[in-house]
Amino acid sequence: MVYRTLACSALFLFALAPLAAQAPAGKEELKLKLPKPMFVGTPTNLRSPNLEKVTGKSRGAFYVPAGTTLLSLKKKVTSSDNAPVIGELDMITDGGKEGGDGFFVELGPTPQWVQIDLGASHPLHAILLWHFHSQARVYRDVVVKVSDDPTFKTGTTVYNNDHDNSAKLGAGTDKEYIEVAEGRLIDPKGDPVKLDIHVISGWSDWVASNQIITRNLRDIGIDSDVALEPDWGAWYPSASSTKFPTLLWQGGSQGSPYGYFYANLSKNAYIPAGEDATATGNWEHFAHDKATSLLDQWKVSLNPAKQQQIATQLQKIWLAQLPIVPLFIGPRWSTYSTKYFHCYCTKKNFFGDPIFTTFPDNILSFTRICPGGKSGA
Repeated sequence: MVYRTLACSALFLFALAPLAAQAPAGKEELKLKLPKPMFVGTPTNLRSPNLEKVTGKSRGAFYVPAGTTLLSLKKKVTSSDNAPVIGELDMITDGGKEGGDGFFVELGPTPQWVQIDLGASHPLHAILLWHFHSQARVYRDVVVKVSDDPTFKTGTTVYNNDHDNSAKLGAGTDKEYIEVAEGRLIDPKGDPVKLDIHVISGWSDWVASNQIITRNLRDIGIDSDVALEPDWGAWYPSASSTKFPTLLWQGGSQGSPYGYFYANLSKNAYIPAGEDATATGNWEHFAHDKATSLLDQWKVSLNPAKQQQIATQLQKIWLAQLPIVPLFIGPRWSTYSTKYFHCYCTKKNFFGDPIFTTFPDNILSFTRICPGGKSGA
């Protein structure tokens, strides 16, 4: 794993933890040896529209898993400025945090970055960094990213106070701040993901599918297993309200993408988190305002060209949001008799789900199935 930040003078990496008032089970307070403060009091003459409120108080206790260790000490550092104005790049991870001469690195003008190679992928529980703190200064356009890719083509931004995107790495919502001796502590929320997928033990095909999925997740470093439930009553109430990870069928219309987008994007199908979503199939408890407007337009239009145009816009919203992860198309089938009725849904005359209890496709079935005529016409 590698780590990148803009214009930083000293930086330390630990391994993970949520902020809490008391140490949760299995966690302990992160103990830090801080440098001597270089200025005292609360600065009153520094102004910035995005500056966090200066309280003069310490940040309080921060908790990490027991046994958390420092990862960045003496690790390799690279930078956009290979010839610093003051200091050497290896000073960034040498453990020196003081604010006086001989303890900081000054890079050239314009935005710069430094990158620390941790040598392997690790869960990160805390990131602590210092800029120059001998004097009260506002630090802005600070962006911190973590990645397993040394080129940072992929990665996660864990801190960004560049509110106007002047560094061209994306606008951030974090506040600018005045550097002090205790440094800037960032919570990367790096708890390892544990993803156990629940399924009824007797559903052998579903169990096999989940075994493939969990094996693939483990291959990319996510701890995952199949969690077997004894029966429908033990599985479905939590599955339908998405209280645990599981596979679920999609309740959208089969003959048109309208129902699929409706179930997953419309505010009219939205079910709050933790509630049973059986009625609409909104398993992910998600809705999108623009998509809802487009679906309302689709519902009242009989123009195929307009419907297709709306569907294209909905596809773009879907890909941008991806509220659920589609896995595969499930086969749908039913039996029927042409002794008295015809015009059923067929491969040549496909207008909806062939299972007659599926809403809203069954409305099309009941209005198109006809007496007499040629089967499949």
